[in-house]
Amino acid sequence: MIVPGKEGRSIEKIALDINRYLSDAQQIHAIPSRKGMTKDRRDWYAECMVTFALINRALDLGFFILDIYGYTDPDGPVRYKAMIKRLHDHDLIDDKTREGMIALIDYRNRISHHFQTITSRDAWAVSDVTGIVKTYTDAMQQAYEHRSRYQVSPRVLLAAGIIGIISVIFIWFIWA
Repeated sequence: MIVPGKEGRSIEKIALDINRYLSDAQQIHAIPSRKGMTKDRRDWYAECMVTFALINRALDLGFFILDIYGYTDPDGPVRYKAMIKRLHDHDLIDDKTREGMIALIDYRNRISHHFQTITSRDAWAVSDVTGIVKTYTDAMQQAYEHRSRYQVSPRVLLAAGIIGIISVIFIWFIWA
């Protein structure tokens, strides 16, 4: 599944966090209304914060994939929507996933910069983010596995280089 090593530990940690936040979001979303009223304010605060953490971790995963593919910008960090656009431009996510992630980024930005404008109705409207996040993380997992399958190990490259140098020296001694 996930290749061990420095990269593997990073992506494993991101994947574990995403799974935990998805589970938390589903549990909070499943809280029944109390006596026919809307859910408790604490519930939607929790929903907002779990959603925020989930979106951030999903974006971390996208940046990780861009980095291992070499699609990062040498001029500096990439903004969230630009990162999603790059993933889409390189066919790592489809149109629907791109649109869904951009909507989640907009909501994430409202949580972080304009929390006072969010109502409980807004929070519950995006509370079922599990579908788009699962689609997105599945696409990132496929991209990671595809890249890992075709990536040459540095040890293999070093061994090939050493064999090449030894071959050149050997041929030079034979012809000299």
